[in-house]
Amino acid sequence: MSIRTSMISVVVRKDSVNRLCDGGVEKFKEAHKIYHPQFEDENLLVYSYMNGMDVEHKCEELKKYGLKLEQDNKFVDMAVVEFFPTLECDWLKLDEDTGEYDFFAGNK
Repeated sequence: MSIRTSMISVVVRKDSVNRLCDGGVEKFKEAHKIYHPQFEDENLLVYSYMNGMDVEHKCEELKKYGLKLEQDNKFVDMAVVEFFPTLECDWLKLDEDTGEYDFFAGNK
């Protein structure tokens, strides 16, 4: 399945949430129900914002759960996408026909 991004999006890997957060994805979403994901599939959660400041706040909030934004100029557990990932991201693949992103399972 694919996910759609809009404006500036923070894309979060569900496998990372399950690994790092007590109660996994469902408990995580419950704790963040005010800021529910705009899109989700079986592998990813997507939170979209209109400005970079909100994106920065969301990333800082997610880091409190142990999620890592980047390492060695590559996205790790979450990615910032503004039309395209803003750093190298070997676990997101753009479907050029649909404009949607797929989770590239080969890079877990």
